[in-house]
Amino acid sequence: SGGFSYNGGTSSGSFSAVIDSGTTLIYIPTAAAKKFYASIPGAKDASATVGDGFYTYPCSTNLGTIAISFGNTKYAINPADFNLGAVSECVAFVNDGPLRS
Repeated sequence: SGGFSYNGGTSSGSFSAVIDSGTTLIYIPTAAAKKFYASIPGAKDASATVGDGFYTYPCSTNLGTIAISFGNTKYAINPADFNLGAVSECVAFVNDGPLRS
């Protein structure tokens, strides 16, 4: 098991991911990203406005607890680290990418 979770729920399901220490982004399969971001209030696909695979959410959103799991171990992500910065809304750092589930 593994994946991303929001406020303790299993939001994305298990998947393969690319985590590269040379970038600020984490790429996950499109289906997992859609499922994960559907759990965050106000989050939406921003591919047309920010770039392919990006999502935004209202900067006023109290993000609560975001975590990534490897096996049965969860690692919390600080909400401040989840935000890449604002355009008209906050841009999230977990992107859908060219991965297969």
